[in-house]
Amino acid sequence: MPGLGVWFRIEQMKSEAHRNSPRMELLYVIDGKLCITLGEQNIILQKEDMYFVNAGCSVSCVALRSGILFRISVEPSVLEEEIGGEHIEIDLDSTQAERNDTRYRQLRVYMIELIRSCLCGGNSDKFDQYSKCYLILGYLTKYFRKVNEREEKADSYQKYTDEVIRFIWENYDKQITLQDMADKLYITNSHLSRVLKKSLGKNFRSYINEVRLLRAVEELENSDKSILRIANDNGFSGLAAFNKAFKESYAVSPTVYRRRFRDKEKVREEDKSTLTEAALVSVESSFAHLMTDKGMPELEISSFVGNYTPYTKPWQDVINVGTAAELLNNKIQHHILRAKRELGYKYVRFWGIFQDELLIMPRALGDRPNFSRLDDSINFLLNNDLKPFIQMGPKPRNIIRGLGNSIMPSGAHQSLILTYDEQQWKQLVDSFMNHLMIYYGEDEINTWIFEMWNPYPWDKQWYEWFKPLKYADCSKVVKKYAPNAFFGGGEFVSSMLSGLPAKLGELEKLGTNSDFLSFAMFPYEPDGVSLPPLETNINFMRDSLKKIRKMMEDCGASHKKLYLDLWNNTISSRNVLNDAVYRGAYIIKNAIDAIGEVDQLCFWQCTDAFTEDFDSDGILHGGSGIMTRDGFFKPAAYAFGFLKRLYGKLIEKNDNYMITTNGHGNYAIIYHNLKALLGSIYLKKEDALRYEDLHEAFEDNNSMKLKFKLSGMVDGYYDVRFQHVDKYSGSILDEWKQIGGFTDMPKEDKQYLENVSIPKRYFVRKKVIEGMMELELEALANGFGLIEIMFRG
Repeated sequence: MPGLGVWFRIEQMKSEAHRNSPRMELLYVIDGKLCITLGEQNIILQKEDMYFVNAGCSVSCVALRSGILFRISVEPSVLEEEIGGEHIEIDLDSTQAERNDTRYRQLRVYMIELIRSCLCGGNSDKFDQYSKCYLILGYLTKYFRKVNEREEKADSYQKYTDEVIRFIWENYDKQITLQDMADKLYITNSHLSRVLKKSLGKNFRSYINEVRLLRAVEELENSDKSILRIANDNGFSGLAAFNKAFKESYAVSPTVYRRRFRDKEKVREEDKSTLTEAALVSVESSFAHLMTDKGMPELEISSFVGNYTPYTKPWQDVINVGTAAELLNNKIQHHILRAKRELGYKYVRFWGIFQDELLIMPRALGDRPNFSRLDDSINFLLNNDLKPFIQMGPKPRNIIRGLGNSIMPSGAHQSLILTYDEQQWKQLVDSFMNHLMIYYGEDEINTWIFEMWNPYPWDKQWYEWFKPLKYADCSKVVKKYAPNAFFGGGEFVSSMLSGLPAKLGELEKLGTNSDFLSFAMFPYEPDGVSLPPLETNINFMRDSLKKIRKMMEDCGASHKKLYLDLWNNTISSRNVLNDAVYRGAYIIKNAIDAIGEVDQLCFWQCTDAFTEDFDSDGILHGGSGIMTRDGFFKPAAYAFGFLKRLYGKLIEKNDNYMITTNGHGNYAIIYHNLKALLGSIYLKKEDALRYEDLHEAFEDNNSMKLKFKLSGMVDGYYDVRFQHVDKYSGSILDEWKQIGGFTDMPKEDKQYLENVSIPKRYFVRKKVIEGMMELELEALANGFGLIEIMFRG
């Protein structure tokens, strides 16, 4: 819709080849995903993102995901005449702004109001639309005008270039030469030619032809002028010269270009109603989100640091790896050792000790089991000062993409053990424990943890295999050979407690000797046979632990320890939330909630290498590990790293933070801004969630301001170290997507990616007077961080 030097329109998002933008352009993504390239810089725009392209910039666009774009085009002279001055530039890139930047928020409101007017009012509201458009332009010049350093530095090369560009745009329809321009600037034409070549990468004649062709294309698309008149009106010496220049740039004649363009326009017109409807739905969604956005909440914390109590870190000791066979995988071994070294784990939990791949099971009755390959797995742990946490029973190895969508990799089958009755099972466990005592010694295996698995109906043939007596016999045999080892079970489902007291009572009657009860906790609501869609209650763990504790008290098991030995908020190993910053905030929130409520918190799981398959060739594949398949830390790993650095005395904890001390003047504060998931996110299958969906996955995307006021400190100087993880710091997913998200990357590029995905940190020195220190920071949506305060005297 052109008029008064301003154009605006809604269009289907499409790719565009490199061009020098003749006008200033404000781009607003209504829906979809667009990559803009300016020089060597790539900017990824998604829904509600905005970017301003200044006149003369070399720009190209690639539509990464189909969508809808709103474009405002402005002649540079409009802004120059309106506010005075020359060479006005706008600096606007919403991808680099905080979500709650009030300038961008207000601009989005203005943009949506204009788009709604265009969609609903049509041509009858032209004046209203232009009024809204000029309001936006005024807002841009007031709040986003770029300070022109060239005016201060008087860069002569750039001044000459700017003058040439301005002169060409004002006189492209006339016959002008390099000499005319050189005379105007009082320099030689050879000197001006060198300046333009250096600044624009092309000579005077090439640039003026480029401008003339851009203007000619606009008239071919938007007017009924003859080809000859367009040639004359845009400064070409004649029709032949125009045709030649046009074919060199567009590979077709002006006549053919116009015909093809109008054919496409007919198709676009037929699709216009669909485009308008889709745009209106998306815009109304954005407008509703902006109008309900309450801005940045503030959390003020006043804490006296002189009162503290010791506490236990339930997350510190155990990490899940997978099956025993995985411990023979060299890559996974390296990942386990990194987890031990940097995160401090002491036990490695694994299962599947009777799967076919380990060659334990005898092929005929009376044959001895062969434990040599299992010994190799256990020896790897012991040789590296790690202890085994062994789950017994025939639990299978599955790669779960989503509910009802899993596969069992080759070699992971446990077909033989499914034929074992209670007596055969007891003999097998006895052989296993006897072997461990002989090979490793009673003192050693008394430091291990053993657990029996309790299958559920969805485990199918393993559920049919299980009998309470097999559970009880397992406990008796373990305790016979290792009386001081911890034994428990049975990885019960935390949301299926109704029949558990009766089951526990039966196990007690059979003589089961359990030191702990273990639970798998995933926020689903089972119906006893299947697993329906994910529960989005942000306090699911806290609420579930209360129910479990109540159940244990009611059935006389409150003296037993409580382990959460499988814990995450998805069973899927193809869910993008596993790779996102969200996962780290989720871990910290639930780790804080678990203090004093659970004795062991074992996250699922150590590494994405466990869930590799044909579709896992990217840097990330939504795996449930805290490390990528290459061993790079994801936000989840940094969350555990921050938790490890907390001190052992608790001053205070609440929903979003926890303050600890060593009792000697040093303090560590951990915090998070976890957002609740919207239920609508799981209308999609978990393995179908995309990175682009994360923007709309949460109830809000607000930042949170935290203000800490610590009293009772010793006066003096303190060094304060801040480290945080959010979409701009410590997120390998966001960094990977920022550089293109390519599957195949050379080793050096992978190393670069790991390096830039380390959480940023900064330091300040604070002086405490009268025992008081104040700290203030902002946590982005799903961001989390650690503050370490060290007394220096």
